[in-house]
Amino acid sequence: MAEDIPLVVNVPLPVNPPPVQEIDQIDQIDQTLEWIGFTDLAHRGRIIEDAFTTYADIQAMNEKDVTELSASFSRRTTTNGKIDFGIRRTKKLMQLLHWVQDAARTSYAPSITGYTQASLLRAFSIAGERADVRKQLREKSDVKAKEASPGALVSENKWTDWEPKFINYLSTMIGMNGIPLSYVIRDNDSPDRTSTFPDFSEECIACAPLTGVGFQADDKTVHQSIVAFTTGQTSEDWISPVLKKKSGRQSMLALRNHFSGEGNVTRRIAEADRFKETLHYKNERSLTFETFLTKCQKMYNIYAKHGEVMTEDAKIRFLFKKIQHSGLESAVEAMKAKITTEPSGTVTYTTVANHISTAVSELPDYLSRNHKVSGVSGHTTNNQTAANIYNADGTINTGHHADWMAMGADNRKKVNDERARLGLGKHKGKNNNSNGSPRTNANTKNQISQLQASNLAFKKSIASLKRANGAKTNEEHEDIEDAGNSFGGKSKKKKDKH
Repeated sequence: MAEDIPLVVNVPLPVNPPPVQEIDQIDQIDQTLEWIGFTDLAHRGRIIEDAFTTYADIQAMNEKDVTELSASFSRRTTTNGKIDFGIRRTKKLMQLLHWVQDAARTSYAPSITGYTQASLLRAFSIAGERADVRKQLREKSDVKAKEASPGALVSENKWTDWEPKFINYLSTMIGMNGIPLSYVIRDNDSPDRTSTFPDFSEECIACAPLTGVGFQADDKTVHQSIVAFTTGQTSEDWISPVLKKKSGRQSMLALRNHFSGEGNVTRRIAEADRFKETLHYKNERSLTFETFLTKCQKMYNIYAKHGEVMTEDAKIRFLFKKIQHSGLESAVEAMKAKITTEPSGTVTYTTVANHISTAVSELPDYLSRNHKVSGVSGHTTNNQTAANIYNADGTINTGHHADWMAMGADNRKKVNDERARLGLGKHKGKNNNSNGSPRTNANTKNQISQLQASNLAFKKSIASLKRANGAKTNEEHEDIEDAGNSFGGKSKKKKDKH
């Protein structure tokens, strides 16, 4: 998988007043050019006149335009207004246009109000770094999108898992304006001005304008993705009414209205309620603790999505109530005591879950399950076979062990100690019929005796046939020679020597 590229630390643009008048924009651009390094008033005037008089002019530019602007002024004569931009000032101009475009990506009107020269140049630098990140994300977009594909929306019961996967899929693709395509299907129509965002990319997703040529192109791209993932599925029927609009936002809204509508919400909450009533952790055999926690999280997510968020305290109480393994009583009590003695909010649900997970990893039934896996894979510990000395319920098997010598001294001692504790004695375990291996040694001896008797009978029959054919027998020996001796065996060789 392609390595994720961390976004630059977010330095939010200041909350700006309504768009400034054009005359004010010229003054701001003139001030900006001076701070960039164009100290000559006449030079600034020529640049503004030839290139941009408003922020909208700057927003419409790209880095190639800045390069052409610099080259154009450098080719002029002194009389015609020759200006050598130099590398530093050319780079700052490129950062200026990225800064203006970043403002548009978050639905702000660009303005230098509230900035000093140092803070503005720092903001320009960050905008340039963000542009570099977007460029790298675009280059890796196809690979990441392929890896993040949510697959087909095959049925209603897959919607809860499919929707977040689809949002993640869109977040790997960069749209026309340099914003992850997931902005097209966000819940809010207007920019979100109340939330705190982890990075600038998330701010763009929540605040980007849902208008303009760039949005229309992105909207169509998202629609095409939705069609690809619903064609041939029952979910296709729910976007049919808006299919002609070719709008990803409208198509997603149609899917959400159905799959997240009142009827489906009721069913999902009912599913969460069933989890709440029936979910228990008893042992690793009936339900592993990892799966138990996963189902718990699914329940919490359903409640949260539909406005019934469980608090941290409620989650912890639910966890304590649903753990019914006798081997975890001490771990649960320890966490209850910790919650009581430490300041409120210090012990989180995650803390409790991690503590109990550690205790689970030391349970006999957990060790038994993992020993079985180790035995199948052929792993060894301390040059000894990783033996399974436990029954399915976590107790030690005190019956017969086919791999007794390969178990190792420690495991043999555990079995013998358990036999002694149960009063089975040193050899009584062989007759224990509880583990499905009764009297194995006795059966083996009986089988050997039967085979030996059969072999002797065959030898006698062979000798009788040989006498009937006039073959000589050794009367001095009570043992009957093997049939193989008639065909050049040891006895025949001895006779040939004489």
